[in-house]
Amino acid sequence: MYATSEQVSKLNAVLHRVLESPRSNFYREKYLHEGFDAPRDIRSAKDVSRVPRLTRSELAAVSPLDRLYTDLGEVSHVLYTSGTSGEAPILIFRQPLRSRYGIPGERPLILSVNNHIDVWYADAPRLAAEPHPPPIIQYAASAALTARLAERYGVDALVGPPVKLQWLREHLSPEARQRINAVFTYGERFTDGVVQSIRAAFPNAAISIRFGSTELGLFGYQCPALQFRSAGCYHVRPDDHLLEITDPDSGSWRESGEEGEIVVTELFESPHQFIRYRTGDAGRMVNPEPCACGAPFTFEVTGRIAYDIIKVAGGMLRSDEIERVLGEIPETRGADFRAVIRGGEKPVLVIHIAAATPGTPHPAISQNVRSEIARRLFLTPTKTLADFLAEGRFSGFEIQFASGFPPSGKAQRLRHES
Repeated sequence: MYATSEQVSKLNAVLHRVLESPRSNFYREKYLHEGFDAPRDIRSAKDVSRVPRLTRSELAAVSPLDRLYTDLGEVSHVLYTSGTSGEAPILIFRQPLRSRYGIPGERPLILSVNNHIDVWYADAPRLAAEPHPPPIIQYAASAALTARLAERYGVDALVGPPVKLQWLREHLSPEARQRINAVFTYGERFTDGVVQSIRAAFPNAAISIRFGSTELGLFGYQCPALQFRSAGCYHVRPDDHLLEITDPDSGSWRESGEEGEIVVTELFESPHQFIRYRTGDAGRMVNPEPCACGAPFTFEVTGRIAYDIIKVAGGMLRSDEIERVLGEIPETRGADFRAVIRGGEKPVLVIHIAAATPGTPHPAISQNVRSEIARRLFLTPTKTLADFLAEGRFSGFEIQFASGFPPSGKAQRLRHES
């Protein structure tokens, strides 16, 4: 069961707020169009899945002023989504920081993703005792210059996504990396390999991993027990957020252990009042029982729907499965990759591989890598890519070696080009 009786009561209060609001008709029109009647339909936890889900495209179609449920005087700043997923950015109003986390270190460096996120974290509460110097923000055009500034400033903590930590690591001296005592990181799907690389780069740092989105903030956190269990597992605070694992098509709840789309509801008053917002992230409930820390359950993020997990040719292509296979092949162990699906009914799969050892391998080695990937990569629980190729479900499969990939806020490892 995903919702407690207290959360159902809070959800009903949120629904009454938006349906009785004099400021906006956004939810009134949405629910009328979808035939949803809140007073009649929400009576118990099992009724939560009756509430229509909110999509990113619905937000993008309406001006932020027309979906605002807070007086403008209570709004402190405006955020905008990055658009790295290929969709148009959307504007989000925010109130003063409602945050259960703090920026670590006396002299933190904020590694940029977007300008608005720089401001967000620069204004976030600080864990260090006052007085303390203000944080500095990276020089976006140059990792080398950012590293020089960090060393001059005596930076002792880093805030940013893994791709930016990697961006900086290559230019910091070993002494500067050893001075980092805290890393606050977020922004993409974490694997144990990613966390191990961060630990290796900053051996003296305590690592805090968070999960969330620009729209909702960082709602997923790790307690001390989770930090050494699995990189992609999180808790959520039930007083603030209702988190569900849902069927992407119907919106109904998935059973514990079953993968589905992560849907989140804000249970506090917020400017846009996100109600059953479809995050586009896939996940599963890995432990429905309370954690030793008191958190009611533990969930795992398994990837981005349509970016880490793509339905194709009657199977499922997953970035974590490609990652597993490349790790088993000596020539591609430790390699990064990008996979592109081209075409419709009988597509071509192209995997671009940036191997740990630079350079293009001998054609015979490339052919062996191609054969090994096809033989080992499962697209269903029982069938591999080689089986799909033999059955004619794909019209082709290619691998191409690359020197590397440009850094981005969210590494999109899978892409479908029709």
